[in-house]
Amino acid sequence: MKFFRQISFILLFLISVQSDLYPVPDSYVYEKAIKSIGLLTDKNGSVASAFFINNNIIVTNWHVSESLHLSSAKVTMKSGSVFKVKRIILEDKLSDLSVLEVSGSNENYLTFADNNTISKGDNVYSIGNPTNSSYEVSKFKMTKGKIKFIREEDWFYDDGSDHLAYTIQHTATIKPGNSGGPLLDENGNVVGVNTFFYSYTRNYAVHIDELMSLLEKEHITYSSLDSDGSVDTRYAKKVSEKIEKDRWDYNNLGLIILLIVVFYAGTMIIIAIGISTFVSFSRRSNNNSSDRWSQY
Repeated sequence: MKFFRQISFILLFLISVQSDLYPVPDSYVYEKAIKSIGLLTDKNGSVASAFFINNNIIVTNWHVSESLHLSSAKVTMKSGSVFKVKRIILEDKLSDLSVLEVSGSNENYLTFADNNTISKGDNVYSIGNPTNSSYEVSKFKMTKGKIKFIREEDWFYDDGSDHLAYTIQHTATIKPGNSGGPLLDENGNVVGVNTFFYSYTRNYAVHIDELMSLLEKEHITYSSLDSDGSVDTRYAKKVSEKIEKDRWDYNNLGLIILLIVVFYAGTMIIIAIGISTFVSFSRRSNNNSSDRWSQY
């Protein structure tokens, strides 16, 4: 009898450990968020995660976009919808964050949590596309955990890049492929961007404060919860307006360069004609002088 009791305790312990590492997904959070989260890939075999913050803007990690083959990069949604990556709007190496524009429009996007309510001990969820040691992808998987610490952290990767940011250490297991995916609270709102890990229980997300700071600098629209729980759309100057301005600047850059070249070439031609005229005039003057001297 004692033997069976010991076996029961061991089984209960193993079940509790497994539930911490691979918790049962919360259907409410998953269903609310999954339409805004995608699988980011390219022809070179890159596998990562990304999420929409407005209709055509996604967020991921710098270490993802830095090596991304842009012309073949795409975001595949759980529904099967595919959005091609058009360009990188901004990259911040220090905080390991990146913001990209995609073709088309997704009507679903995530809201940021009220950053004043994010606390140690909160339940959090990671959703992304983790890979195993054989590089097999588990698409759109969710794990559950708790926030352990919120603090500034520095880290580095094998390529030698160093990073520093305000981070959330949590236990919602992430693996390679989760990079760039959201860390969510119990209401399905974003509290951070999953970025790196050391073990099953030492996982790190860059805090949304870092992301909001970058978005503010670029005037990129996103939605965030206010302290009263209402959703506030921040930075009303839409990114599409800025993108159109950037496109105008880019399209006219060639014309500006052409005008500069024409102006420069024209100036050089005028100078050359002037020099040629001056030399010719000087020669005629010298010849006339020689003729005058020869008369004496």
